[in-house]
Amino acid sequence: MMILDKPQFKMIKHPGYNLLFNKENGYTMRWGVTEDDDPDFSPLGPEIIDMEISSAADNDVNTNDPLHIVADKGCAGPGCRKFCYKANKGDKSVHMSLNTFRNIMNRMPKTVCSIAFGVISPIKRHPQIWEILADCRYTYDVVPNVTINEKLDDKTAIHLSALCGAVAVSVNPDNKEMAYDTISKLSIDNGMDQVNIHIVLSNSSVDFVKSVVDDISRDSRLLKLNALVMLSFKDKAKTACMDPITSSYYREVIDYCTDAGINFGFDSCSAKCYLEAIKDHPQRERLEQYVEPCESMMFSAYIDVNAKLYACLFLEGMNMWQDGVNVLDYDNFVDIWNSEKVQEWRKLLLSTNRGCPEYRIGQ
Repeated sequence: MMILDKPQFKMIKHPGYNLLFNKENGYTMRWGVTEDDDPDFSPLGPEIIDMEISSAADNDVNTNDPLHIVADKGCAGPGCRKFCYKANKGDKSVHMSLNTFRNIMNRMPKTVCSIAFGVISPIKRHPQIWEILADCRYTYDVVPNVTINEKLDDKTAIHLSALCGAVAVSVNPDNKEMAYDTISKLSIDNGMDQVNIHIVLSNSSVDFVKSVVDDISRDSRLLKLNALVMLSFKDKAKTACMDPITSSYYREVIDYCTDAGINFGFDSCSAKCYLEAIKDHPQRERLEQYVEPCESMMFSAYIDVNAKLYACLFLEGMNMWQDGVNVLDYDNFVDIWNSEKVQEWRKLLLSTNRGCPEYRIGQ
């Protein structure tokens, strides 16, 4: 194996698995034995980590746990509680400590290129957030990204713009105007290139998503927006507040975005929906090169606020992921990556052609 790690890019060469990652814009190339060969998974470790570093908690949370910092006040993200997959409604908040984060990162393989951090709103409720983001970027040379749902003050916007590779701003019917102001503060006032909208896509949200597409074309606050990223609704918290997207509605939204000429993307959960939506597109072969189906334990992994590993943030506590794997119980993350539990999950996912075995999306 050869790893070439430079300030602008990371390159990994290994028999059957090769990776090129641009640290400045996130552009990624992956190939196998030849450039036309797609490896099923990374044998060396994940490329992407989803890491929850704060969550809401009830009043009975253990305040003496050395892994965490416990504070008053839970999540205050406007409009998102009704569909939050974590059901973050507790009165307190629990945060992964800087020391715990460092212990996790010291076990990580060099394949990790970026981390998507899960933080409750407002982001400053994590008392060590800036130290964690700075450590991630400068000590471990891994690009940090984060999703937020809040009105930013100038200092927070400056910190996020300086430390993060990308910031996603959640948009829903209750926070739209505030979210647009936040996007403007990051992308226009602070010159951040990778500012995206995250929006939940379901049958019942199609009209709202279309309205946001219209806004992207005409609202000056969104002039420097990078892309609209649509996240398929998965009712892990059993809220029943939305209905999962069906193929016909999904295609309707994709066509609407395409006709509007905006930059858009989607989560890997809905990759098959997108491929179905473009099956008659004259440039299908080119477009499908940008599509990544479910990559959990193939190229990505999720670590929760308790330093426990799961295949995906939506699988925590479900079926074979009823119990997570404590990362801190292992000296080397690769031992988990090659463990029997992970290989069993990988085999299951490959048997479904990397379609989600738990949630019905686009049915």
